[in-house]
Amino acid sequence: MKNHVVTDPGPGEMGYGCKCGLRFATRKLADAHAGDQILIEDNAAKAAAAELQRQADAAAALAAGAPTKPQEPAQAPKTEKPANEPAKPAGTDQKAPEAPKPPTHQNKGLTTVSVQSYLRSGAVQERVSELLGKRSGEFTTSLMTAVNTNLVLQDCEPSSIVTAALTAASMNLPINPNLGFAHIVPYNDGKSKTRKAQFQMGWKGFVQLAQRTGRYKTVNAGDVRAGEYQGKNRLTGGIAFHWEDDDAKREKLPVVGYFAYFELHDGFSKILYMTVDELKAHAKKYSQSYRKGYGLWVDNFPVMALKTVIKLLVSKFGPMSTELEKALVADQAAVGDDTVDYVDNKKFPEPEEGELVEVGDGE
Repeated sequence: MKNHVVTDPGPGEMGYGCKCGLRFATRKLADAHAGDQILIEDNAAKAAAAELQRQADAAAALAAGAPTKPQEPAQAPKTEKPANEPAKPAGTDQKAPEAPKPPTHQNKGLTTVSVQSYLRSGAVQERVSELLGKRSGEFTTSLMTAVNTNLVLQDCEPSSIVTAALTAASMNLPINPNLGFAHIVPYNDGKSKTRKAQFQMGWKGFVQLAQRTGRYKTVNAGDVRAGEYQGKNRLTGGIAFHWEDDDAKREKLPVVGYFAYFELHDGFSKILYMTVDELKAHAKKYSQSYRKGYGLWVDNFPVMALKTVIKLLVSKFGPMSTELEKALVADQAAVGDDTVDYVDNKKFPEPEEGELVEVGDGE
């Protein structure tokens, strides 16, 4: 019995339903969802059938006299214990516990094929062409490159990978992790017990989208070293700094905070400064993975600090475009057709910041 069949709205119901329990605003969205999920299930069934065939082939080869595992050397005959030998303390004959084995890669190579098949489906091709037009081919190439170079991402549901990539493509942001504009990040969904992908902005992505509005003359962010922060004017909001010009000397000074600054063409300017302690408190409040001791806030604090100050400054004081608003909503979320789910933060549904989650539990 198929679990993904579209049903028309009944009396008092809104939108079109699917047998899996989800509802959609339009028939087109419902049909696309059903087609995508059926394709995923078909791929999983094919993979299971291929595994059964592999096992059958292996059994047939064994029956035909294929080489088997070498026999273990014969054990020396056991000798009876002398009657007068004292008994060993209890537990001394037990085997030492084996060391825990490292986790293996799940479904290795399977999702890469699934993503390729998923992209070839008619509903997905129509969706990609509708959103990207002539950029569809470039999108497919960059997406497959990102998947093929990330073993963990290959375990994610194909639909979540494509949706995250389309979110970046809709804002014309590259998903190459080396560029730092946008990212597709895998996470473990604790509810469905599956691995999914989410879209996340890089700090350079926010700068790029701000510049595209045509209203920003300057957008910048950086660290502040010991002795450079001179104080804040509480009346005007201005912040004074005395920068160390000697880069060699400055590099030896400890980082005490991070700043973000913008100036518009009409002369309006704003600056935001946060100390390292303030940023750590921010991460602790808005990031589950940081509270658990892992994630990019732990592994690459400077990148997350820069992203935080830029994001907060632009979102609170900068002129917004449609792309910027979309980026703020979609950042660090698992994006659905009409919904976003902030997987790294359930306590605060409108988080100001999160991080590039390195496969944590999306509780």
